[in-house]
Amino acid sequence: MGRIFTVAFTFEGRSYTAFVKISNGGDLFSVHIHLPDTTLHHLIPEGNISYNSTTGFQAMRHATPTPALELMSRVIDAIEAHLQHQ
Repeated sequence: MGRIFTVAFTFEGRSYTAFVKISNGGDLFSVHIHLPDTTLHHLIPEGNISYNSTTGFQAMRHATPTPALELMSRVIDAIEAHLQHQ
């Protein structure tokens, strides 16, 4: 089963949108997030954050600067709020 939706979030005083795809099949759960605003791509390479239940987060395999962690936190909070209101 899959779901695709957008969420709005704020980061450093600006509003942004993220595209979210959630897939759940069998034992595998995955989330793919794309941040289309290229001004964020210096923090999140190519604007893509991926998570799956077997390998974890794929966006941050190297040293992660604090602003990138804050950005991920804001996006995840927006996704959680969206899913709670479904």
